[in-house]
Amino acid sequence: MNEAQRIEQSWLARVGYLSPALLLLLTGILITSIATLVLSEIIARAALRDGLGIDQVTQRLQSLAQWKELLVDAETAERGFLLGGDASQLAPFDGAQQNLSAAVSRTTALVPEHSPLRAAIEKMSTLSSRALAVEAETIALATDGKFDEAITLMRAPEGRRIMDQFRRELASVHNASYAELAQLRDAQRRGATGARFVLIFSTIISLALLFISARQFVAEATRQRNLRAAAEYEARHLQKIVAERTAELSQLSGHLQEASEREKSQLARILHDQLGGLLTAAKMDVSWLHGRVASDPNPEVRQKLAALDSELGEAMSLKRRVVENLRPALLDHFGLPTAMQAFFDETCRHAKLQVSTLIPEEIASVPPDAAIALFRVGQEALDNIVSHAKAKHVDLVVESDADFCAITIADDGIGMDLSDPRFMNSHGISGMRHRITRLGGELMIDSAPGKGTRLLITIPKARLSAGEA
Repeated sequence: MNEAQRIEQSWLARVGYLSPALLLLLTGILITSIATLVLSEIIARAALRDGLGIDQVTQRLQSLAQWKELLVDAETAERGFLLGGDASQLAPFDGAQQNLSAAVSRTTALVPEHSPLRAAIEKMSTLSSRALAVEAETIALATDGKFDEAITLMRAPEGRRIMDQFRRELASVHNASYAELAQLRDAQRRGATGARFVLIFSTIISLALLFISARQFVAEATRQRNLRAAAEYEARHLQKIVAERTAELSQLSGHLQEASEREKSQLARILHDQLGGLLTAAKMDVSWLHGRVASDPNPEVRQKLAALDSELGEAMSLKRRVVENLRPALLDHFGLPTAMQAFFDETCRHAKLQVSTLIPEEIASVPPDAAIALFRVGQEALDNIVSHAKAKHVDLVVESDADFCAITIADDGIGMDLSDPRFMNSHGISGMRHRITRLGGELMIDSAPGKGTRLLITIPKARLSAGEA
């Protein structure tokens, strides 16, 4: 299916969205417009036909007048020649003889083929030819000097009878033509009146349909506006609910994180104080036993005590690591710069990564809640690098100015595709973003496959002031 077909189907589909009332009104307007066009074309064709008929009858009447004028000129020329004997007076007669055939043909062409006037035109043609023949004979006698015979022939009743018959036929053709002209003009007037009524009626119908359509469109537009307003209100309401639920979830998540940190801190103190005390006491007891069995000849006893002493040392080392993971002691005693420096150095040393750090001391006064949040973000970022990045080098740079504190953590690992939701929606990145958002900051990630990953954390300095976190 090509683009034009898709557009056409889309347009037809949109037409189907109109209400039945609007579709009916639009159909009525279309039918009225087509009917008006058809009737106007019919009336225009009839008016054109009547106009052509009127023009034909008018030309016929003019041709009959010219025909009559030719015969009158011929008769006048005949009498003038007989009275004066001047041959120059015969010019109109000669012209009549030459032009009569053309006048007859022109008049005949202006009469419809099946009209009864054709017979009258033919009879007039015969009579006019006979009249010219009699006049020509009269002129010939006068030219030969036989004036008395010419005068006698001119006064003969035959010539007058021919002209009288011609005039009667001419009058009948004239009357029939005028009657036809009157009928055509009446038909033209009726057509004009019909066209006017059709135009007025179609205009009234069209205006009525347009008025009704306008009301329907206004009603439809009002309905659509109300629907949009309702949808916008519903969207705002849902947006408000989502914002409230998001805020509640954010508060809950923050509360859970804070509670988790408190529980970790409490558990770390318990492990440090109680388990540490027990392990220290056990270590002291083992040392006392070492002194008592130093002279014991049984080497098995000394081996067991040595193994127990080693196991107690490993247990105390494990306790320290667990306590440090739960709540870094350096963070509580020496502040964020020292804790992050030590964590990055220790973790990268165990992971065999090169690390370079730049941490200014002015962020040492960060409040405990903000400090543990930033430390956890750095901890999560470095754990991701160690677990997934396959990097060889890690950079930690902390910058601070009058307004903002920026933390950059970069590696030269395999990077990641930021369009892949598996990375951007992972719990680790979501947790880091949530912690930074709680501090009023922003977390940005710049990465591409094969080009490493760079995390930029920006936090307003005012939120890191003592008591603001």
